[in-house]
Amino acid sequence: MSGSGKAVIEGEEQFVAAGDIVAVPAGTRHNFVNVGPSPLVLYTIYGPAHHAEGAVHATKEEADAKEEAGEDEPPQG
Repeated sequence: MSGSGKAVIEGEEQFVAAGDIVAVPAGTRHNFVNVGPSPLVLYTIYGPAHHAEGAVHATKEEADAKEEAGEDEPPQG
């Protein structure tokens, strides 16, 4: 959406900016890191759902902690 960063997919880095699309296959280690002076704002779309309905995490650490505590389970269906 805005800002600039790097996408790290299975250890491979690539620059990303507003308008870019990065597909991450299921089970692939990945991270997105802000590298610019303004916030990196992005949308994440999972298919099928991987997080609990309505889950919003401010940081990766928060997301990891909630997942480890069993507080962020995907919907069953």
